[in-house]
Parts: sequence; C-alpha cells; structure tokens
Amino acid sequence: MSCRLKLFYFVIVFTFCTSISAQQNSSNGNFIYHSVKKQETLYSIAKEHGVTPEDIFRYNPSAKEKIKTGEVLQIPKKSGSIDDKAQTKAKTLIYKVGKGESLYFIARKYNCTPEDILKINPGLSPIKKGMNINVPNPDFIPEPKSSKGNFTEYRIQSGDTYYSLKRRFGEDQENLEKINPDLKDGIKAGMIILIPKRADSLKIKNVDKEIAPGENTAAADGKKKDQIFNIGLYLPFCFDLNDSLKIASQTANYLEFYEGAMIAAEDMSSEGMKLKMYTYDTNQDPKAVEQLIKKPEFLSLDLIIGPVYPNCQKIVSSLSAKNRIPMVSPLSSDSHFASANPYYYQINPDRNLRLKGTTDYIIQNYKGRNLICLSQGNGGNDPNSIPGKLKQRLSGKVTVYDLWSDSPTGIESLLNAETENIIILTETDEAKVSVAVTRLNTVSKRFKIILIGLQEYTRMKSINIEYLHDLKLHYLSPYYIDYNNRNTRNFIAKFRSNYSSEPSQYAYQGYDVMIGFLTSLWQSGRKFIVPGSESRLKLLQADYNFQRVSNFGGFINSTFFVIEYNDSYDVHCSGKINATLP
Repeated sequence: MSCRLKLFYFVIVFTFCTSISAQQNSSNGNFIYHSVKKQETLYSIAKEHGVTPEDIFRYNPSAKEKIKTGEVLQIPKKSGSIDDKAQTKAKTLIYKVGKGESLYFIARKYNCTPEDILKINPGLSPIKKGMNINVPNPDFIPEPKSSKGNFTEYRIQSGDTYYSLKRRFGEDQENLEKINPDLKDGIKAGMIILIPKRADSLKIKNVDKEIAPGENTAAADGKKKDQIFNIGLYLPFCFDLNDSLKIASQTANYLEFYEGAMIAAEDMSSEGMKLKMYTYDTNQDPKAVEQLIKKPEFLSLDLIIGPVYPNCQKIVSSLSAKNRIPMVSPLSSDSHFASANPYYYQINPDRNLRLKGTTDYIIQNYKGRNLICLSQGNGGNDPNSIPGKLKQRLSGKVTVYDLWSDSPTGIESLLNAETENIIILTETDEAKVSVAVTRLNTVSKRFKIILIGLQEYTRMKSINIEYLHDLKLHYLSPYYIDYNNRNTRNFIAKFRSNYSSEPSQYAYQGYDVMIGFLTSLWQSGRKFIVPGSESRLKLLQADYNFQRVSNFGGFINSTFFVIEYNDSYDVHCSGKINATLP
C-alpha cells in the first residue's frame, strides 16, 4: 500500500483524543469545558453555568441522547441563550462518537473532511463508541479583516477553488494565503477574505448564471466560455468497509480513479472551463443509487460518470436516456445497457469485440503465414470463436490443433523450421493456458514462434513470465501507458505533488475519462459530440474511437493497442487497431 493510502487509511479509521482533562473543568476563549460528574444532569450543568439546555445541545449534539460520567461538554461562557451571531464565533464543537461510527461518517455529518477533524484533535487513538472529539463548527465564519485601503471583501461560495479565485481576481494561492492566513486551513464556503484592489480587476461574475439551451455562447474556438457544466461522479468508494486495520483495496482503487479525474478537472478549469462537481459514494448498492438519483441536482447534470458496476447502472441508464444526459460506463466491459440507451458510452470494449479485433489483427498482419489455432473440442467449428472466424475468412487456410489431447511434442509436425509460426491461443482457463504455454516454450527452442493470446495471461500466477517473452506474446489491450510521453510525465508529477504517491492504472483511467468527455462537453455543450470524433484528445493510456452499437443504441470504444513481448524482456506497443462491431 502506498504511503498516501496508508495516510488515508488513518484518516478514515483513526481520530485523535482531546487534550482536555476528564477530571476537572477548563476554559478556552469563549467556552468552559465541563467534565460530567456522577449524578449530574444536563439541567443541573446548564443551571451551574448560567445557560440553557438548548445552548449545550447546540455545541454538543450527542448530549440530546445521554450524558455519561467523565464526558466533556463544551459550555459557552456567556450567560443566557446564545444567538446565531455568537454561535458562528465557535470554531469547534464537541462530538460524542456513536456505535459503529467512523471518522469519515462524522466528517460527512459536519460537512468537513477527516483531515479537518485530525487537525484539531492532537494525540492518536482509534475511534471508539463514547469518545469525545472536537469537530469543526459548520456555522463558523471567521471575522473579516478590515477592508480599508487597497482591499475588498469577498465571501467564499460553494465550489470556489484557488483556480477560480485566480481567474476572477488574478491572485494566486500563495498571495491569498499571505493576506488571509485562515485560508491555510482550507477554503470553506462562507469565509470572508480580503482581495487586493487592482486597476485591472474584473467585476465578479455570477457563477450560478444559467445559460439558455439556445443561447450562442461559443467563442471562435468553439468552446462554451460562459456555460457552467454540472458533472456527476458515481463511484463505489464503500467507505464503510474501512473500519479495520487495512484499507479495502476497492476503496483504494476508486480513490485513485477519483484523484486522477480531479487532476483532469483542474486542468480543464485552468483552461477556463467552468465546472461544478458532484461526487457520490454508490457503495456498490443499487438501493443507494436509487436514493442518490432523487437528489435535486440530478436532472441538472450535463454528464454522468458511473456507476461502475452493471447492477447499479440500470436505473441511471434509464434516466440518462429519458433526459438525454450523456452517461459514461468507465470500467465495466458489460455492454448490456449500450443497446438500449443512445446516450450511453462504454469505455471498456467487451470480450466479443476484443476477439473480433484480434481476428482482424491476425488477418491484417499474418495472412499467408503458418497459422495454428489451439482449440479443444469443437472450437474450430464455432463461428463465434477466433478459430471459426479465421477459417471462414481465410477459406480454411488455418490449422486447428488440440494441444491438450495430444503428446507434449505432437505439435512439432505442424511447425515450419524456416519461418515464424503464428500460434493463436484464446483459452481462458488458467490450468489449460499454463499447460499450453509450458509445452510451447519447450518447442520454441527449436522453432520460431509468435504467440497471439490474451492480456489475462500476463496476470496468471502459474505462468512463468519468461515463457511469455520467449514465445513473443502479442495481445490486444484497450490500455497502454507510454511513460516517455510528455503528458504522462506531467500527470505523474502532478499526482505525486497532490497525493504523495505513484498513480495506478485506475488514476490514469480516471484522468482519461474526465479529460476526454469534458473536452467534448466544452466544445459542443448540450449537443455533445462523441469524444475523439472532432478533437485531438490528450489521453494518457487510452484512445477513443466510439462506434454506435445500433441505430437506437449507445457507443462502445473500439480502439485497441497491440502489445508485444520480446525475448529481450521488453514490452512495447507496436501500434493500434480499431475493431469493427460484429
């Protein structure tokens, strides 16, 4: 696990104990911290400090249920009830941890991040039921500094970032934090900050302005300069799985997808695209998705990314089609919904399209060679299998051989010692693949062999990776990362800077999906052109060539990279192929 993910794990699972003594009362600023004694009641405590029970509830929400001996309560010093203005002066509240509650759950409840809670709770300790922790007051607004002289006041709006502030006021993050030290704790909606007055400052734009569908907002480059795009990101973070000593691998994967997507969103924002992001935890639960789509912002979305799993996509796909909202299936290769939703975009090609592409690749590059398909049973007669497709398209000029039923060296009679022999293997059973690769590796010492197979073979633990290099394995993959590419290097640098970790394939996928579809959305607005059809996308590990599955269906990406292993133990991409739908 990366250092960043380890840190995230602690953010999710652990919190810090308060430094307040449980044996005596103490005070800090406008508050007294009262340690509950035996036989004390909420009303006796309120009377002792000259406040009402409602005042105590306001700063200690869990006190509404029950208070226990030793529990620390945050009591306002001021006598009488506390008005709303005074409430905003309290930066923190005390929260009593309930049964089964995680730090992420509490942070979400108080509209903050786990990191915000950790900053105000020194001393590491696991979260336990009944523990008292400090939480940020969601109603707190820092007192604005004087706006005399060369400064104007600005109240932070929901969705504001350093990128958006720089575009509006021309001030970068470093300068804003020097003028407004509270920003170092994070940008929070409601904060009032000082902005230097500048002669060239533009008037603050209304970021909530709605653009009528028929209004012409396109600039000379075709991009929608004034339109605000609402993006919905539905990912199965499953944070509830992380209350253990190890972060769930699923959570880590989709966090990296999200992080890659956010870098892409920042890149588009820095170019001038106005975005409003809505991110949801689907928890891999169709019932959770049903609740999420009832949120009022759903019908305002311009683009839906996810859900990931097909069992969660049904209702979202139906509403996507009904409301004409483009929906991206970012990872699944299940094409079930593509046939029924004309606004559905599937990034991962399904198995049938991959096999069709492999057949096309073999015919384009190895027609006339000594082609031998390894198949068991009636595979050579199945028109939907690669052997069957090759026999049909090459008029039988391909040999189908059952390697598993014959002797280990029986295949030698079919091999040509003078030229390369193209062996085609599309079996997916690991035991059978292992037997085939081992036997082929033995005869490869005497014959030149190129093995055309599947990407899955590189992940099978029972197969010696050296054998795949000796056999010069070729396969098609929808993904390939060129680490010499400048865009890839820039992404890696940003990811390291933002998250102190190395990006996984999920991070690259998140970036590509977001950058590809945001680019198309920005260029075409709600008319939405197919990504890749009218622009040169700067993708990192994929290439988009979407084909419509039917007259009334959606789109599937059909681009594959040709990946080659060689006996020098290198792995490289030798080109691309666009498969045609069956």
